[in-house]
Amino acid sequence: MTSYDRLNCTICLDWLDVSKPVVATDCLHVFHEECFQRCIRSPENSDQEIFYCATCRRLQPETNRLFLSSAPFGQSENQKELDAAYKTIEGLEKERSNYEQLKKVIQELCGFEVMERALSEIDMLERGAELTDSLMRLAGPDDDELSFNESEYLSDGSEISDSNPAFPLRSDEPRSPLQDSQSSEFFLLMMGGLIVIKTSLTKQKLWLFLKTLLDKKMSLLHLMLYQNTPQMDLTALITPT
Repeated sequence: MTSYDRLNCTICLDWLDVSKPVVATDCLHVFHEECFQRCIRSPENSDQEIFYCATCRRLQPETNRLFLSSAPFGQSENQKELDAAYKTIEGLEKERSNYEQLKKVIQELCGFEVMERALSEIDMLERGAELTDSLMRLAGPDDDELSFNESEYLSDGSEISDSNPAFPLRSDEPRSPLQDSQSSEFFLLMMGGLIVIKTSLTKQKLWLFLKTLLDKKMSLLHLMLYQNTPQMDLTALITPT
């Protein structure tokens, strides 16, 4: 029996349940007690002082009070469906909780990544600024004059080499410790920092440029002279591969 098979009061057509008192006649028809009493007190029955069954029209039937079970009707057959529904709801709640936790973790990681990237960029800018100042101080007071001569020479399209007269430092002159560090990692770091700050070279071109510097054994001072010369294009130093 399903919920659609539940008994109804034939007077009010509402369900017969524990919410209202129920009576049954000796002709085995069931009504709400209130509905049955109202039917008895109707003008038709009150004038004749008799009453009929509202279903079969039997004359003056006997009535008995019924006590229905308070257990929900059809609970046994629907219990499996209810249990499955509760399990589905619990699973959805658990998934929602896991999603909220994962969302929180992702937000924290994203915030940490952004902050770490910002701090890294700030540190790089600070190191780049300090490196630039140090290199400019190493250039000495004659840097402007040397840069001007270097610019005039390079504007003629002359080839860059160690024997080029435009370079004031000759290979036969005494070399400083700074010049001797051209092939070291320290030299590459200083070269890369200066180039990245003052030019817009890509990573590939930057590597080719540093390789060209090492192959030609150019001094740190020569590189600084190029950086101070607006007419000088650093990409021109990169030899085709």
